[in-house]
Parts: sequence; C-alpha cells; structure tokens
Amino acid sequence: MKPLLTIIAGASLASVLSTGALAQSNDAMSLLLDQIRELRAEVQTLRGMVEEHGYDIQRMQQDSLDRYTDLDSRISTLFEELDGVSSSAPMSVPGTATAAGGNTAADS
Repeated sequence: MKPLLTIIAGASLASVLSTGALAQSNDAMSLLLDQIRELRAEVQTLRGMVEEHGYDIQRMQQDSLDRYTDLDSRISTLFEELDGVSSSAPMSVPGTATAAGGNTAADS
C-alpha cells in the first residue's frame, strides 16, 4: 500500500505545484497588463505634449514672421521718407564746414 500512498501524494503535490505555477503565471500576466496600461497612458500624455509643443512652435514661427514683416515695413517706410527728404532739399551734416568758411561747433 505504500506505493499507492506515494502515488496519491505525488499526484496531489503535482496538482498543488501546477496550481501554484498557474497562480504565479496569472500574477505575472496581471503585472504585465498593468504595465501595458501605464505605458499606454504615458504614451497618450506624451503625444499630447508633443501636439502642444508643435502648436507652440508654429505660433512662435508665425509671431517671428509677423515681427520680421513689421520691421521690414517700417524700414522700407523710413527709406521712402528719407528718399523724399533728400531729393527735395540737401541735408546739412553737423560738424562740417559752412559754405562761407566759418567756424562750426566742432571746430571751437
């Protein structure tokens, strides 16, 4: 009868071991699923951040272009005004000699 007890004890030990292995396997699967969920949430957060940064970059590029265009327009207007002034009357530059040969403020 001893061999029969050994067989029964061995069978129950095998079933306990297989049940333990299944429990460990289920725990590992549960852990992996939790990690996958966390990673998906993190990827979603990162995608949102990338989208926000893309929008910020696009807005900054447009702002930069607007500032450049505004500055270019102002400089063009100044040059047009300067051309209009220089063609209508000669400008006297401070510190140069006068036509009569008099002293200037720079000479005294």
